[in-house]
Amino acid sequence: MSTTDALWGGQLKAVGFDPVVHSLTLQIDVIDGGVSTTYDLECSGVSGLRFTNSIPDPWTYAEVTEVHTGQTTAGQWTVELVLWSEDCELVCTCDAFVVIEHS
Repeated sequence: MSTTDALWGGQLKAVGFDPVVHSLTLQIDVIDGGVSTTYDLECSGVSGLRFTNSIPDPWTYAEVTEVHTGQTTAGQWTVELVLWSEDCELVCTCDAFVVIEHS
């Protein structure tokens, strides 16, 4: 399974959810040492998707502060993105996920 370490501190640019094929794609731009890299976090077999937010003000962008993954006892994956703080998160439950780097 892919590692999500490179996504920390990135900027969430796009969210695409296809309920027909149960897939979620998150596009995240990361600047490291002045070099910008775009990543896609692709989740397949999505069975749950949740966005919670208790940060009241509108944002100028969405920072991916942390990304955590873990496997459930049933073998599914949980992918959790913390956006700015623990008061805002995007959580996906899926069969598999992969991180794709675009150059």
